[in-house]
Amino acid sequence: MKPSYVRYSLLKSIDFMAQNLDQFVKRPGADFVRNRKCPFSTLLLFLLQMEAHSLDKEIRNYFPKPASRITKSGLIQQRQKLNDSALPFLFSELNRRIPLKRKYKNHFVFGVDGSATNIPFLGSDSSTQIPSNTPNVNYAQNHINVVFDVMNCRFLDVLIQPGSEKNEREAFLTFLSRFSEPENSIFVADRGYASINVLAHLSQSGHSFLFRMKTPDTKPNFLSRFALPDDTEFDIPLEFTITRSQKKVYKEDPSHYVCLRCDRRFDFIEPGDTKSLLRLAFRLVKIQLSEDNSEYLITNLSPEEFSRADLKELYRLRWGVETAFRSLKYHAALTSFHSVRRDFIMQEIYARIILYNFTTMIMNCIPVTQKEGKVKKVSFSNAVDICRDFISHRIINEEIKEILCRYLTEVRPGRTFERKIRSKRVVPMTYRP
Repeated sequence: MKPSYVRYSLLKSIDFMAQNLDQFVKRPGADFVRNRKCPFSTLLLFLLQMEAHSLDKEIRNYFPKPASRITKSGLIQQRQKLNDSALPFLFSELNRRIPLKRKYKNHFVFGVDGSATNIPFLGSDSSTQIPSNTPNVNYAQNHINVVFDVMNCRFLDVLIQPGSEKNEREAFLTFLSRFSEPENSIFVADRGYASINVLAHLSQSGHSFLFRMKTPDTKPNFLSRFALPDDTEFDIPLEFTITRSQKKVYKEDPSHYVCLRCDRRFDFIEPGDTKSLLRLAFRLVKIQLSEDNSEYLITNLSPEEFSRADLKELYRLRWGVETAFRSLKYHAALTSFHSVRRDFIMQEIYARIILYNFTTMIMNCIPVTQKEGKVKKVSFSNAVDICRDFISHRIINEEIKEILCRYLTEVRPGRTFERKIRSKRVVPMTYRP
C-alpha cells in the first residue's frame, strides 16, 4: 500500500461526509450551507492537525494568509455545528477503508485497555470530577477505553467514560457486542478486566481471549479457591460451575462451584434463580518471568495451536497498547485541549486518535530496514508531525517516503525499564506558545 492511498482514503471519507451533511450536523439543512472561510471539510482537517499550541497559533499555522484566516469566534461557531457522530464516523470510516493485514499465527490480536486523560476543569460537570489529594479540591478527567490492534498498531474501537463513571469491564462488554465476527481474533487484556461475568460472555460468544489474572495470594482473588500445582510453571484445564444457590453441597466444593451473591451481576443467571447452572471451561497457565516473578494467564486458546511460549508472546504484544497511549498523549498532543466545552473535548480526542491511526497507516507503508545487524523503523514522534503536513498537502506523494526515512529509530527488543508512575496534569491553555 502507498502513502498516497492512505491520504486518498482519508480525504475520500471526508468528501463522503461533506456530501451527506445532514447525518453529521445538529441542524440539517441549515448548518454548513453558506460559503464560509472554514467549511465542513476544512474544519475536519483543521481538527486533525491541531497541536499543543494556543488556538491563535493553531489558526495562523493552518490559515497562513491573513485574508483567508478565520477568527477564534468563527471557529467556535463552526465547531458547535458538528453533532456527536461526526468524528466517530470518520474514525470508523478510515478504518473500514484501510484493511488490517498483519497477524500473529493467522490471528488478529486486539489489546483492550484504558487510560485516564486529564481535561480542563468545569464546575458544572460533576461526572468528570475526581477528588485530589488536597481536601475539597477536585480535578477533571475522562477515561478512554480502546480496542487496539497490536500487530497493525491501530485503534479499532473507542469508548470514552467520564472519570467518576469509569467501568472498564462494562466497556469491554460494549466492545464485545460490537465485534460480530469472532473468527481469527484474540482479545488480550490485563487483570483489571477479568471477572466471572466477562469470562462467561467470552465463553458464550465464541471469541478467543487471553487475560492476565491476579496471583492466588492476592485477596480477594478468584484463583485462590482452586487447588493449583506448586510447580514454577504449569498448563492445566480449569472447569467450574456458576450458580446463585447457596446450598451446602455447592459452598463446600469451591474448586468446582462458584456461588454468586444475589446482588452480584451475572447476565446469564437472574438474581432470584437458584436452580440454573452454567458450566465454564478454560485453560490456566502459569509462566515464570524471573526467579521471584510469575504470571497467571487464563484463556480459551487450544494448547495444540498456542503453546505456553505463544501465550507469553501474546501477552507481551499487549504492551503495544500502553506505548500507543503514550504516543497518543505526548506526541499527538492529547493532553493539550483547546476548550473546556465537553463536546469540543470529545471532538479533539477522536481527532487525535484518527491522526494516530493515519500516522501508523503511513508508517506501515515504510518497510522495516536492517543494516549492519540493526533493525530500524520510522520514529513516531517525527512521523506524526510529518503526517500533519502530508494531510494538508504541504508534502507531496513523491516526497513522503524519502522524508520519513530520514527519521529512523533503532528497534531494541527485550529492553526493560522500571515503570515510573507519576501524576499528569492537563496543560493549561493560558501557558502555551
